[in-house]
Amino acid sequence: MWTRRFCAALALQLICTGPSLAVDRIYALGDDPVDPKEWVSLPKVTIARGYLPEAVDLSARFPEPGDQGKTGSCVAWATAYATRSYYNFIEKGTSRRDAGSIASPAYLYAKIRDKNQSCQTSGSNIVIALKYLEENGVPALADYGTAALCETAVPSFPASRLGFRVKGLRAVQLPTPGNPAPRASLDKIKQELATGNPVLFSMKVDRKFMRLSGANIYRSTVKERRDGDAGSHAMTMVGYDDQRQAFRVINSWGRDWADDGFGWISYDSYLKDSNYAVVMDAGVTPPKPDPVPGRDAPNPNACDDKGTTPWPACEAYEKLSKPLTASSRPRIETSEGKATFKYGDTLSLTVTAPNFPSFLYLVYLQTDGTAVNLLPRRGAVRQQVARNSVFKFGDGEEGRSRFRVGAPAGPEVVIAIASRSPIAELEALESEGKTYRVAASAKNPQTNTESPPERAFLSALQTGLAAQPDPSAPQREVSAEIFRLTVEP
Repeated sequence: MWTRRFCAALALQLICTGPSLAVDRIYALGDDPVDPKEWVSLPKVTIARGYLPEAVDLSARFPEPGDQGKTGSCVAWATAYATRSYYNFIEKGTSRRDAGSIASPAYLYAKIRDKNQSCQTSGSNIVIALKYLEENGVPALADYGTAALCETAVPSFPASRLGFRVKGLRAVQLPTPGNPAPRASLDKIKQELATGNPVLFSMKVDRKFMRLSGANIYRSTVKERRDGDAGSHAMTMVGYDDQRQAFRVINSWGRDWADDGFGWISYDSYLKDSNYAVVMDAGVTPPKPDPVPGRDAPNPNACDDKGTTPWPACEAYEKLSKPLTASSRPRIETSEGKATFKYGDTLSLTVTAPNFPSFLYLVYLQTDGTAVNLLPRRGAVRQQVARNSVFKFGDGEEGRSRFRVGAPAGPEVVIAIASRSPIAELEALESEGKTYRVAASAKNPQTNTESPPERAFLSALQTGLAAQPDPSAPQREVSAEIFRLTVEP
């Protein structure tokens, strides 16, 4: 028996203005809080060491966005209609327009809502919905259509016509009442999407979100704006784009909302206004997502089957593709003049800053997953280094530490990044005046996240490169160099 606290579905009057017309539309919500006891026993998603592509889009594998109308049925639309149907298309190879292959949101809603309330005010939550699918299943949309969304007398179906079951769920992001979600949630969500798993989530929304149009990105938050009454809404994430710093979602407000029923939510808005996120276990292994158009240009350092560069170096090449082509870049050399080292060898590095004053970042990603910040800031604020400044590491001279090569063997990478302005996201990875060196299995004390160090570094790098503190100013000038080396027994 699951405890359900009632939270009324919120219907807000929306006035959409265009060049020559005004349309009134009432959008309903309907996501209720989850009993905190439910989270205790749920399996949790953890972040693995591995590649995350710059963008993923699963939307072509979903049914056309539906319309919950004036009912508080968003949970049923997100779980049954959108997400469970997505897995069914993959498993059965059927068309996403085939009503016989789409799970009925009306049936699920009728089974999980509070029947003592009207369908305009009665909601539910994603955990209850998934548990119902696990134990009972639902008929297809062809057998129980959306016209029955408000029906209280639900017909009986034989077991043979109740499909779309699930095996369970995993928690991606737990509720953090009164606080933003941890930033590590972003990597967990991207990891699931990159393996083909959509992410179900609950988020506080209000009128500005309802006014989202086209491919614009929702960047506001309920707390900051208070634009009319706010309530919680359930949706499904179907992709992300690190260049846009946003998640792509399928909604249940019809195809007139946003971009044909799909929309974009910025990472920061999600972190501030989200309630929780989970992934469905449908017992189906999805195929690898197709490359996003325009992001799959031939690249010898790509993180794919055709590339020859191992991770994490391949992802560093991807994220730094433009800085690596700058006319003036930092230089990384070994005093030994080689890139292959045996156990016991001395590894000494010479790094030369580019031909412009810069904030210089130098990170060594090791085979065992350790991330070493070789050039920590001194003091509360990082200082610019002069053009062509030279830094030496690992030679044991003039009071410097000596770097001795040891196990494990494998590929390693040193990354130098020079920026005319400080990169706050990289600054946040370190404590003042300390070199961070964190094992892959440990929790990162600097960021208090669950991300493995190289994952935390690469994600922070991507965010920092995309950030534009002053939208009216040109993008920050950044140059970079990557030095690959190999450790052998």
